[in-house]
Amino acid sequence: MTAILTILAPIFIVLAAGYVLHRCGLFTDQYVEQSNQLIFYVFLPLLLFHKISQSDFESLFSPGNLLVMVTAIGAVFLLSWIWGGLAHYPPSILSTFINDNFRSNFVYIGLPVCYYALGDGGLAIGSVLTALAVPVVNILSVLAFSPVQNQHFNLRLFLLDLVKNPLIIGAASGIMFSLLEVPIPDFIAEALLLLTQLTLPLALCCIGASLSLAIKPEHWPVLASSSLFKLFLLPLIAYGLMAALRLPLDTTAKALLIMLAAPSAEINYTLAAQMNGEADLAGTTIVITTILSAFSYLIWLSLLNI
Repeated sequence: MTAILTILAPIFIVLAAGYVLHRCGLFTDQYVEQSNQLIFYVFLPLLLFHKISQSDFESLFSPGNLLVMVTAIGAVFLLSWIWGGLAHYPPSILSTFINDNFRSNFVYIGLPVCYYALGDGGLAIGSVLTALAVPVVNILSVLAFSPVQNQHFNLRLFLLDLVKNPLIIGAASGIMFSLLEVPIPDFIAEALLLLTQLTLPLALCCIGASLSLAIKPEHWPVLASSSLFKLFLLPLIAYGLMAALRLPLDTTAKALLIMLAAPSAEINYTLAAQMNGEADLAGTTIVITTILSAFSYLIWLSLLNI
């Protein structure tokens, strides 16, 4: 337990520091917004490229674990839809509820936990999983909000957005460099190392600064269900599938479970606001699952013998 607390404490201390700095006015809303853009468009793609290009991609990639990830995410998507239907959630709440349950905060929480729990190898695997998950969760998000959308799915625009996604570009470039064994000069590698070291602490500070504790009372039942689905059911389904397929609980499997156990993704708020969902509900789900993940990760890291 002490070892697990040593892993998790730095992550949530930095996250809390971001919240305090924002409350003190040192992290303004404009600064957080600009920092998030910098992370998404520059630092994170560089991090994905650097970690993947310097690794043996073939050893990181596991078709079995990829199948587990896609199946678990798809299962939670369907189960959330069934649960929300039985609970008679209005369409806007139902769509937001579904999206919050399967779309994990791989970037801001999953990757830091992978790094502190599993080291550089875990961070590299988490980077690959992040890139592979993007198309899957994007498709499911479109389907989740389809009941409250008047427009039809546009495959051409979807593929165009996917190709232009900075995370996809960074990861795909890293995979190409890894497979082709393209050497990177030492001075460039050192520059990438310096730049990418900013990514995780800045990301944690930004999500901490974005937390708001103002929660509508009528959202509590939905929040409780989302917390169970996101923090426990999703990784539990993946864990069960690994056992059923007799996949080894190696570093790749542990990184996958850590990523799936991450709280709801910060982008869920933006998606709910843009696609006629309940933005307030998405925002509070992000807050609650992020706070509770400090405790749920204690359980999962113990189960994984980390």
